[in-house]
Amino acid sequence: MRSSKLQFILTFLVVFLLNGVSASVKTDLFTPRSSALKITQACTQSLASVATFCTAKKAATCFCKNVDYAGSYFYCVFQHIEDDSTKKEFMNTVNQTCNGYSEKKILAVYENATSHLVKVSDVPHFNKSVPISFPVYYSEKFYNNYYDTMENFYNSYHHSFYYGAVLSAYFPVIFFFGGLIHWLKVFFPQKTNSVRRAMKKVWIVRVFEKHVTIPSLFNGTHAAPEPVTGGHYPTRLQSIFITAWWCLTFIFLCTNYRSHIAGSKTYPSKSIYLSRLIADRAGIMGVHLMVITFFLSGRNNIFLWWTGWKQSTFYAYHKAVARATVLVVCVHAIGYVIRSSLLKHYHRNLMKGYWICGAFALVAASTMVIQGLGRLRKLNYEIFYILHVFLALLVLIMTAFHLKKEEYTLFSYIMGAFWAFDRFARIVRILYFGVRTAKVTVIHDEVLMISIPRHKYWPVYPGAFGYIYFMKPTIFWQSHPFSIIPSEDGKHINFYIKVKKGATKTILKHVQKQKSQTAEIKVMFEGPYGSEKPLDHYRDILFYSSGNGIPGVYPYVMNLLKDPENRDKSITLYWIIQHIESVEWFMDELAALQNYSNVETVVYVTRHPGQPVFEVFDKEKADKEESTVDEMTNSIDGSEEYIKVLPNVEFRYEKPNIEELVRSDVSDLGSTDVAVVSCGHNAICDTIRRTVADISGTRTSGTLDYIEELQAW
Repeated sequence: MRSSKLQFILTFLVVFLLNGVSASVKTDLFTPRSSALKITQACTQSLASVATFCTAKKAATCFCKNVDYAGSYFYCVFQHIEDDSTKKEFMNTVNQTCNGYSEKKILAVYENATSHLVKVSDVPHFNKSVPISFPVYYSEKFYNNYYDTMENFYNSYHHSFYYGAVLSAYFPVIFFFGGLIHWLKVFFPQKTNSVRRAMKKVWIVRVFEKHVTIPSLFNGTHAAPEPVTGGHYPTRLQSIFITAWWCLTFIFLCTNYRSHIAGSKTYPSKSIYLSRLIADRAGIMGVHLMVITFFLSGRNNIFLWWTGWKQSTFYAYHKAVARATVLVVCVHAIGYVIRSSLLKHYHRNLMKGYWICGAFALVAASTMVIQGLGRLRKLNYEIFYILHVFLALLVLIMTAFHLKKEEYTLFSYIMGAFWAFDRFARIVRILYFGVRTAKVTVIHDEVLMISIPRHKYWPVYPGAFGYIYFMKPTIFWQSHPFSIIPSEDGKHINFYIKVKKGATKTILKHVQKQKSQTAEIKVMFEGPYGSEKPLDHYRDILFYSSGNGIPGVYPYVMNLLKDPENRDKSITLYWIIQHIESVEWFMDELAALQNYSNVETVVYVTRHPGQPVFEVFDKEKADKEESTVDEMTNSIDGSEEYIKVLPNVEFRYEKPNIEELVRSDVSDLGSTDVAVVSCGHNAICDTIRRTVADISGTRTSGTLDYIEELQAW
């Protein structure tokens, strides 16, 4: 299964890369301008500065029909062509432009014109605007000025494409090596661990794990939202990758511009020159970054499968690139506004379609960045999502019209292809699963237990999650990711969903109206997404979960236990809940662990009275004592019932000190290979991450890996 999956991914990657190379080869965007092209452009402008041969706007049309212009033009070109290859390229271009203009004819026209060339300064009462009927000398001064100007312009122009390509390839290169490491762990777990055990003895490796690979950016906040914007900080390693990429972006945008050519007719001032070059650099880099932004936003990104990384990791990179894209495109827009103002073209350009489309695209993209901030996104996720998709389409369409004027439509096609493929893949996933009837049960008015039948070829694995669409008139378009738990018989997939606002609240009210507190609802399902983390090669596995995070780790536990070869492994499962009643909705799964002697299951109940009942009361609340005593007595009775039903589970009625718990557990395991897996409350996951990172800095024997199943974005 793993082998066929890897083969498919490798095939897709090869096709993807070959198509990218093919596309770049077929376009002239990445091809440096040849000497012949620059010489011909300089000659065209030089002759236009001294005389008029035709009334036609296009110089090519003129020299094909006007032998005097052709002779003057050929003379200028041959004065500057220094090698045979450039000469041959020029003649081929002329032959293609002017059908029937063979090499022999070109040379004949050139020879004839050479003996009849006239200096316009020698012509009495010469009027440059009046078409002439004799060959003339070009302006050497203008030629040199224009050639040097174009040399500088094209240098910046082509570097812009190289820089954009580097920035576009930066993250895929990281993903490629990340995937190699992932698949080495999958196919050669013992050898990989053996190498890592040897490396753990090296001080610098331990320091790198402690301070770089494991911790969050500020060693405290990753899963939990940061207080200002409500977003999530990347891990420290992700932050290093992102910071390095941002630095490259600024370096590429701000450096390697050649000096302004004094006296240039094309760019009369340094301000006009630099505003054009910077605007072009920013625009070209911007379209490259837009492509990678669309690529990273998809749920069906091929690198998700290749690396085995979480969706939230790719969203962290997506947001970093998207923000840089908007900033770079702003520079592009400002540059052209400055240039147009200096040339007195601003108001005229405002009326042009491609300017209007570009402005709409920039406003839409900027709005996406603002509305994507964590606090705004969480106010109403569904409104955020619909608006985000609409704005993305607007950016895509407006950008396509903006780029249509130039030769950059290839980028629009690639962006559109990425976006369309992701949407198509989502629809295929939904159709493959089909419309099913889900059994929805409410437990203690806080949890929805959902069981959906599946066909046998639909894959289920640890770490899998997906998006449920409830076929109700008011919420059918809403969906949120939930972890998948396979049923014991393998015929159903189960979900345990904490009731919040929105769709889950609507479903809760619907089910509560049923006498049995159970309802059947038509659903569609998009998935499975996610990647299974290989745990078979660890000697000891510690699972930490809280609340509704237990569905994220439980499938891993059962997957390990079903393999007889894993019966000698030590597995510890922690579940932290507020109320003892929460055990009820996960009772069957906890009971299933009784059949395995190598599993230690511990449930922490944080709001259960551990001391005598009356000690918890405030004397000022005497009027509430009787009802509170009844509630707490019922809770204690419930605890005793759960203990009887689940003799394999150790109940601890306290709030655990997570850091001390993790340190104690890892210390007790000695020098074995240990995996620490978490899925729960944000703060708990952050504490575990910080603790594991700290332990890694001093642990010299055995591997210690932290795996976080919580997805936060």
